[in-house]
Amino acid sequence: MRNISLKSLIRALFFLNLMISYIALLFYFSFVGDLMISFLPKLLIVNILGLVFCFFYKRKFLLLLSLVLIILIQSVFFLFNITFPSGLEAELKIVSANLYVENEKRSEAITALLNVEADIIVLYEINNEWAALLQNEFPDHTVKILYPRKDCFGIGIISRVPLDAISIPESGPKYFITFSSNKTSFIGVHPFPPIDKHMFLERNHQMDIIIEEAVKIQEGRLCIFGDLNSVPWAKCSVDFQVLTGMKRMGFPQPSWNTGNPLFSMPLDQLFAAKGDVIHKMGYADLPGSDHRMLIFTIAQ
Repeated sequence: MRNISLKSLIRALFFLNLMISYIALLFYFSFVGDLMISFLPKLLIVNILGLVFCFFYKRKFLLLLSLVLIILIQSVFFLFNITFPSGLEAELKIVSANLYVENEKRSEAITALLNVEADIIVLYEINNEWAALLQNEFPDHTVKILYPRKDCFGIGIISRVPLDAISIPESGPKYFITFSSNKTSFIGVHPFPPIDKHMFLERNHQMDIIIEEAVKIQEGRLCIFGDLNSVPWAKCSVDFQVLTGMKRMGFPQPSWNTGNPLFSMPLDQLFAAKGDVIHKMGYADLPGSDHRMLIFTIAQ
């Protein structure tokens, strides 16, 4: 059996990465591209390493391909805007947390949520078991509105401050919840994951409806947050920013599948109509969940 040299292996991996990168960019507007585009940061790193390889081994054609690809990938990143939180004094702390319907560490997850001491907690993937646990916790939070489902699309909100105008989709999966507090409107979102063509199209349709909900809010301040099941540079997220005029807050940080660096993605995002609404934002681990929780404070 012929031995494979390290040089040949590196060359094969480089060609594979080159092919995946070009497919991701070529099919940017399709389901295939939406899946592959999520891995662009990893592909960018590999392409930079490939650039070094080509330079070292004097592969002029591959060097040119690598340069073109790096430029294309970088251009995709510039499609989305980033606004960093302001330094205004914060008055309200909000948590957005995907509980994970099959979470085996529910008690630890609730303890982690309690330790954040948030004023408003928006929760996704609530089933009947989660709802029963949550009803008996958070004694300081007088508002508890939970919509459990058997699938992954239950949703709920727990708050210690009064909330107004709470609404969810009338039927089917509860992929968003809208509410307001003290002249600030909020939309917590959890659309379908684009794991196949049907879910991809349904996710896009759900995001269109969320955009319509955002556009309806003409007065006051607006924050949209949650598990978008889309990375910031994917077409879905870019269209969302353009059509709503919202600004993405903070630098993209992996929030899903963070235990596996090769496949982790920044799916949990925060948008604001005005950057000065947000005071601070960050992420924290949630025991048993495949997502980190998003934590932010707003100035009022």
